[in-house]
Amino acid sequence: MFALTRRPDKEWSGMLFWKINKDADLKNPKTIEIDAHFIVVQDFGSSAYTEFDYEHDEIIDIYKKNEELMDYRCGLIHSHCNGGAI
Repeated sequence: MFALTRRPDKEWSGMLFWKINKDADLKNPKTIEIDAHFIVVQDFGSSAYTEFDYEHDEIIDIYKKNEELMDYRCGLIHSHCNGGAI
């Protein structure tokens, strides 16, 4: 992932556009596949901290510029310095 390799000494946070497969059975977790399709990095913080503020208008602008994302849900994602993303 670009953000992890570009700034491994900094934590980052942003918006994640994702969806689950249509045939997923939530009562049977083995059938669930998550497509983490698109990340918009909003902040590169310090080695111990990251935060960002956003307005709903910003999400609308992202959807307008990337209409294929209309099929995806939007959530938040962040990293841990020298670690992965959650």
